[in-house]
Amino acid sequence: MKRILLCSSICLCLMAMIACHDESVLTPTEQPEMGYVLPQGNHDFDKRIVAWQEKANFFILYKFADKDIRWQYNTWLDEEEITYTFADTNYINKQLDLIESKFLNFYSLDILRKGMPLKLMLLGQLDDYSSYVHKHNIYVNFDGFAMAWGDNSIDNMTAAQRNAFKTDVNQAFVKRLTSKGLLRVPEAFSKVSVYDSEYYYRNEMYGLGFLALNQSVDATRDFNKYVEVILANPKSFLESPSTNTSTHEGILTDAKDVNGLIRLKYKAVVEYFNSLGIDIQGIGDAVEK
Repeated sequence: MKRILLCSSICLCLMAMIACHDESVLTPTEQPEMGYVLPQGNHDFDKRIVAWQEKANFFILYKFADKDIRWQYNTWLDEEEITYTFADTNYINKQLDLIESKFLNFYSLDILRKGMPLKLMLLGQLDDYSSYVHKHNIYVNFDGFAMAWGDNSIDNMTAAQRNAFKTDVNQAFVKRLTSKGLLRVPEAFSKVSVYDSEYYYRNEMYGLGFLALNQSVDATRDFNKYVEVILANPKSFLESPSTNTSTHEGILTDAKDVNGLIRLKYKAVVEYFNSLGIDIQGIGDAVEK
């Protein structure tokens, strides 16, 4: 019994000593755990950036660490895979105009809150060699978008370059919506074609309702291709008669859609996106000339 009392006394003393050892007052940290604080400066565009964070809950950054760009899941991308420059603050207002008019303004705040990554980094120049396609407009990693044209090159941006920017960034965003489970293949789309992995030739694909080769593997791949084509092209182009199988011109005409399957799928895609509050064909139609 004496041994038990002695042990208890020792434990109580140790606890008292530990409690008295650190008398410093605990204070909260001044920045969030993710390490991003807005505004990052006192420029006029900082108010625009803060407004987007407040209403859509993502951070537009023109100051960030190299790791924010290069860290990709469990991979570090070196300078042979991606090179970039920081946005020039003299051109960020124009860059925000570009991003808003060609991307953000197409979506409701609810969609942006659910679908945007944590950060949108503003770049000057971008050269992304990390995939088989050399990209200049947008780079995507697990928690961020990085967009280019935040320098004096934006003053000489052609209509074709602005259209390409619009297509690239919106396709990246829709892919993110899909990866987050916010988009699904509607039944009205998947029931049109038979998915059996059977090979077909280019001169057969439109009659089968496919817009590219190797799309009969599954409905998801097929659906994603339709989304990609609609985002990239105005409806007038899709309805312009053509028999050239190397382009999507005329896919909504009898010349290519000989069995009407493409138009059924197109209608299913557009109506599905409309039900989500996204005018997908409207994005494709927003072409500068």
